[in-house]
Amino acid sequence: MTDSEEIADNFEASSQGSSLMKAGQYFRFNVPQGMQDLELDEWAAEERMSALTTDYLRKVGSGNEVTRCANQLLRPETNIQDRSTIPNSIFRSPCSNFINREFYNKILNNFFNASTDQSQIFVLWGLGGVGKTQIALNFVHSLKNRLSVWWIRADTFANFVEDYVSVLAADERQSSEGESHTLRARLQIIQRSLEQNSNSWLLVLDNADDIDQFLVDKNVVGVERIFQYLPREGRILITSRDRRFQGLVAAATNGVRVKEMANNEAEELMRSTCQNLSASKQEISAMADLLKQLGNLPLAIAQASANILDLQI
Repeated sequence: MTDSEEIADNFEASSQGSSLMKAGQYFRFNVPQGMQDLELDEWAAEERMSALTTDYLRKVGSGNEVTRCANQLLRPETNIQDRSTIPNSIFRSPCSNFINREFYNKILNNFFNASTDQSQIFVLWGLGGVGKTQIALNFVHSLKNRLSVWWIRADTFANFVEDYVSVLAADERQSSEGESHTLRARLQIIQRSLEQNSNSWLLVLDNADDIDQFLVDKNVVGVERIFQYLPREGRILITSRDRRFQGLVAAATNGVRVKEMANNEAEELMRSTCQNLSASKQEISAMADLLKQLGNLPLAIAQASANILDLQI
């Protein structure tokens, strides 16, 4: 018919096509017989093409594939694969009283779901205790069924290394290979492995608060930095108190400041953690004053609520 079949074969053989197929995100529908001799301009053969396609879709295997494809389009957050086949290193969930902050979740979804061949690096930055880590946790839990999510502590180089090698350990073949190498070589193996499968994972660098410890300083010899071992392709989400990450590590437009909670969000969090609060005007006024003093910061609210419960105020 055209060279479309050859193009499809080449794509499936590529690293990108292979990773998308493994993730259940690539589907190919190909009527096997009866259309090889048709050219693109043979519009008069529409009935013949329609009949062959209908017959193809009636077959059990083809119909099941269409159903799987439709389900993936309707619910992309639900992985069609067995979730146990997708490794990740998310060892905790958002706190039990987490208040979904849809504004930030929507920004992250729009950014990381965009179709691009370029690397995707995004920064959530803001004051400590404003909820950056919780927002990131909530977001990546919605992706873990279709992507490997690697949660890496980035507050120090030592913590980065400890968590980063878990990526290597997830692949038994690479893990046994890496044991005979120096630490630097093992980190480089991880870097190359991620670059070769850049469509199948998301890397979270949590608490990357010191950009001077993060970036490579050409004037300092022999000092290891996190940035030198990061993959140059793929998805990376950074949480930081330092706004300079947006512009120096991520593109200047690829980040957002996480602000304190809106009044209604702060009140909802307080009520969810202190369920014995009444709806009296006096108590509502007292709660509003307390939230104002706490700056509507989620961590401060959670700590204050814990104290209120302990003291049975």
